[in-house]
Order: sequence, then structure tokens, then C-alpha cells
Amino acid sequence: MTLRTAVIDGEGNLTGEAELDPRVCDCCQTTGVKTEEGVMIVYRDRSEEEIRDLSYVSLDGTEWSSPAKVASDSWKIFGCPVNGPRAATAGKNSAVAWFTGANEQSVVKVAFSDGDGFDEPIVVDDTSPLGRVDILMLDEETAMVSWLDRGDPSTIRYRIIRRDGTTTGPSATGSTETGSRATGPFATASGTIAETDGGRTSGFPQMARSGNAVYFAWTASPSNGETEIRIARMKL
Repeated sequence: MTLRTAVIDGEGNLTGEAELDPRVCDCCQTTGVKTEEGVMIVYRDRSEEEIRDLSYVSLDGTEWSSPAKVASDSWKIFGCPVNGPRAATAGKNSAVAWFTGANEQSVVKVAFSDGDGFDEPIVVDDTSPLGRVDILMLDEETAMVSWLDRGDPSTIRYRIIRRDGTTTGPSATGSTETGSRATGPFATASGTIAETDGGRTSGFPQMARSGNAVYFAWTASPSNGETEIRIARMKL
């Protein structure tokens, strides 16, 4: 499996076609952001030894960089974990969240960047995450990370974390489907958004920010067996 790129215009014409990496993980999602410094693509790489850590490539002007590692987890797995990274940006800074199962331990991590490589990863959760992460940048030094937690039932969790590794605000109780109502700038540091099914049918919960609110969306499987999309709002 290769990672490739192209630019498409409004009339369907392709330009700038290129191969970014000749060997990548088969099913993990690829993510990309546009910062003030250019375009960055983040993906799960795949070595000849089946090490499946995250790599990134950057476009500065017209030239793509060679692949470089976000971090060295050294996760060796003989099959795609279907658990790709997510990236977000604010100004010239960016952050990447991801799941790893290296050393037989499930961990969600985040790493920040100011455009010159990535900082040391920060552990967001190492209790029992399933992964399926998403990330928002709340400002140039602060990110909100969401992930799916293992359990019966599973839960959608989030944490707000700064580049220096600290969380902002007090600990929070879990929120309901209508979301947390904490007030103040980033007042809710962590919590639970909702219960959900941990199987593949639950998909990948998503976040989006509008003004002073964050919206969460996910696939739920009620007891009647039919799936439905649910949303929650959390005020920052």
C-alpha cells in the first residue's frame, strides 16, 4: 500500500501527482492539516519488519519532504490495527493524536509541533483505550483529544491538554448526551461524553468546534439493532 497525493481543480484536472511513501499501513486513516508553514500529512507507516509507527511528510512550497517519524513507539503488529492518527492546527503550530499498542499496552498519545519536528509524546490515556482518536486545537498551545475507551459499555472520553503536559481547569464529571456545561476558558479538563458500542459498527467519533462550543458526533447502536447518529455539545 502506497501513500500518494494530487491536486484537483474545479474542472477535475489533476496536477502535482506524487508518491509520498512507498509502503504504509493498509487500513489506518490518513490525516492532514494546513499550517502557516505549509501542508503536513500524517499516517501510520509500515516497515519491512512490520513496525507500524506514525510518520509525516510536509509540503513547503512545491517540494514534499522525505518521511519522518512523529514518535518511535516501535509497535510491531502483523496486521493493520485500523486505528489511524488525527491532526489539528492553530497558527503555525499543530498537534497529532494517535493510538498505539506497543509493548502490549494500549495507549493514546499526543505530540505538539511548531513546524520543526515534534515534541516528546504526552500520554493522554493508558488505562484501557480502544483508540479511534480525534483532536482539536483550542489555541496554539492547547489541544482537545477524544478517544473510545474499553468497557461494558464503552465510553467516548476526552481530555484537554497543554503542550507542557498539564491539563487545564479542574477535573470534570462525565457529561451527558447534551454535553458538559462548564464555563470559563477550557474549564473542563477531562470527562466522558457518552456510552457507546465498542464494536466496529460504532465507527470513529468526531469533534468540531464552532465559537465557544465543541460538538461531538458518533454512531450509536440502540437495543433495537438499528444504528443512529448522535451528537453532544460542550461549552468551553
